[in-house]
Amino acid sequence: MKIPRAARALLFALLCVAATPLWLPLLGTALVVADPLAPADAVVPLAGDLGERVASAAELLHAGFAPRLVLSDLRVDDDGALTSKDHRRFALDAGVQPGRLFPIDRTVRSTYQELVAVRELATRSGWRSLIVVTSPQHTRRTRLIAAEVFRDSSIAVHVRPVEGFGYTPSRWWQSDRERTLTLGEYPKLLAFLLGYRG
Repeated sequence: MKIPRAARALLFALLCVAATPLWLPLLGTALVVADPLAPADAVVPLAGDLGERVASAAELLHAGFAPRLVLSDLRVDDDGALTSKDHRRFALDAGVQPGRLFPIDRTVRSTYQELVAVRELATRSGWRSLIVVTSPQHTRRTRLIAAEVFRDSSIAVHVRPVEGFGYTPSRWWQSDRERTLTLGEYPKLLAFLLGYRG
């Protein structure tokens, strides 16, 4: 006996709901990557948060993984956003000495533009390795972008998530903040995979 189309659709929907404990955690954990830590020429906290990335990068600096910290000037809209001046303040508050701070030389509007500017600074400076620090849910896309931007260079890039960021990939749907972060990251990841380089 042939099962009606509506019944098959209902059965599929029920199976999806029943399997929720399996696939929901995968949506969060698929976004998070962490390359092994190794000494580098600079640590690069990506712009765009309220200082957690800079604080995490400063910890790596203090632990001896890099001698310098790169600051970005990000502007995502006409109302402004956190800039390298804000990040400089965060870094100084985290105990980084001014002489160890290296700002990129232009304002950027996306992770892609930021990593292009970082590559140019690293190339001019003769750096061979970088640790890029970003929010956990942003690490997968950051690694993909870095792989493209640095593909034909001799600069090694290691992507690290912010420690203690408050993102739990295995339970992201239980928090309003983490739902927003997770569901907001997938369209950006898809846009990059489809060729957007804004």
